[in-house]
Amino acid sequence: MSITPGTTSPPRSRRDKTTDVAVQARHRTVPAVALPSAGRGGGVRPTALATATLRANLVAVTAVSGGLGASTVSAMMAAELSRRDRRCTLVDADFDGGGLDVLLGLEGESGLRFETVEAPLGRIDGGALVHELPQWGRIGVLACNPWSGDAPGSWEVEAVLHALCESSQTVVVDAGRGPLGQRLPGVAAGVQVVAVELSVLGLARAKVWLERVPGTLRKRTLLVGVRPHGARGKGVVSGVEAEDYLDAPLEACVRYDRHLHDDMLQGLGLRALRGRNRRAIRRLTDSVESLMAQGGGDG
Repeated sequence: MSITPGTTSPPRSRRDKTTDVAVQARHRTVPAVALPSAGRGGGVRPTALATATLRANLVAVTAVSGGLGASTVSAMMAAELSRRDRRCTLVDADFDGGGLDVLLGLEGESGLRFETVEAPLGRIDGGALVHELPQWGRIGVLACNPWSGDAPGSWEVEAVLHALCESSQTVVVDAGRGPLGQRLPGVAAGVQVVAVELSVLGLARAKVWLERVPGTLRKRTLLVGVRPHGARGKGVVSGVEAEDYLDAPLEACVRYDRHLHDDMLQGLGLRALRGRNRRAIRRLTDSVESLMAQGGGDG
């Protein structure tokens, strides 16, 4: 299904009966290489997946603090990449919050969620995994519903990312917040997009956050400024001031969108961005594609 020109997010799609049959078993296990079994949350990671390697087609979106719209930025960037004819998969790796399928209006769609994927010490078949995912337009979505099951083990996260990076042109990961290298080494192996609040407190937090990022990872990090919701000029820091304080450029600045917020409250999912935010996502996507073309930015 093609994305309608002039909209930022893909329309919701209903797959044909053949596809629905293929994904109706929501708790189906994706085929994996048979290896010694281990329960979720325990065991030893497989040697081949123990160390994360650079993935030039993986983009992780995280936030310095909660509530900055990292999930929205992830989804809109995935939509823009899909519009540019990239075969894209969107992954919810915010295991504390989750609910990306709800944000997109896909909570009623059948298909796998992160907590139902099982790969005990094994590698997942990427093609089979993508086939089992709910679809948001042309984008496969692997959401996480922490209220429905346990968070996946680190080796399962790594197996999923490895499989999706092999079977998709681009994998966009909503990685929640906090230092990526400590929580999700596999996610930290790609291009990083970090949401920073344009406030005095937000920039102070971002300064500390960036100081903790290793130099190699910093080369692959793009910053996005987020205007505080409800602010009317007071306490808001300009993009120029933010760049000067952080000693780093902002690839784009986004602001609160009342229409988008109303759509989500009504259960309509993410639809079209407007004006400045739409242009901001396009600029951000340009920068992401440039880094991916350089092999992730470590060249």
